[in-house]
Amino acid sequence: MNEDHEMSVHNLRGKSQRLAEASEELKIAQAQLIEKELLERELQQARELQRSILPQVLPHLEGYDLGARMVPARMIGGDFYDVIPLDTDHLGLAVGDISGKGIPAALFMSLTCSLLRVEAKMCMSPYRVLQQVNQHILAINAQGIFVTLLYGILHLPTCDFTYARAGHELPLLWDSRGAIVPITEGRGQPLGLFTKPLLDRKKIKLAPDSTLLLYSDGVTEAQDAKYEFFGLEGMQRIVPGLLENTAQGVCDQIVDELLSCCHDVQKIDDITLLALKVLPRL
Repeated sequence: MNEDHEMSVHNLRGKSQRLAEASEELKIAQAQLIEKELLERELQQARELQRSILPQVLPHLEGYDLGARMVPARMIGGDFYDVIPLDTDHLGLAVGDISGKGIPAALFMSLTCSLLRVEAKMCMSPYRVLQQVNQHILAINAQGIFVTLLYGILHLPTCDFTYARAGHELPLLWDSRGAIVPITEGRGQPLGLFTKPLLDRKKIKLAPDSTLLLYSDGVTEAQDAKYEFFGLEGMQRIVPGLLENTAQGVCDQIVDELLSCCHDVQKIDDITLLALKVLPRL
């Protein structure tokens, strides 16, 4: 009987220990779940804050049509676009891409976007605006984050678009028939790395019924099932099918095309598009 009693006590102690261990594991799991839910709520708040930084409503301009679309690779991203009214005759347009992903890139995106808006309001030269933004970034950039950025000013009466490009993708321009208008490429370096980065400067004339597209490299670097980049060739291939679209329709259709051809949506980079259509002159 003694042996049976000792065995029962031993079994009870074993069960009690396993129960205590299970209880402790449950507490840890619950704490991790609470922490995960808290992190998800904070990321959602960060996503909403990031969206609020971007233009909520694009301006309606006589003779022009604007559209934009941004699809972050994660909950929050490092890309941004902006439309900055400067005066009655000038409009600032920008697309930027912060190196890296996640929270650091998102924080730097907010900072860069704010710096650009401040400097754009103070100067009508895209080249000088990017120089000033670069100086601000260098002064606070301890992590070595860099920014590719294209910022230009549209002169509304003449349809002239003057821009400076800091290592960013070239703009894409096509005419009323869908023919690509060639834009020469100069050297350009990202912001945040050099005290005097090389910046590509251009002035282009936008013809009536033409479309100008600014975009991030998430568009051209999307890969299909064969791991082939969508590339500039892919962009040019779908242009004829975009001719009847509004500027917003252009952005939406390109995003739909990218997401449908991408073999792994989870690995796609941030996608950002800003389209400007010059309406036919009557």
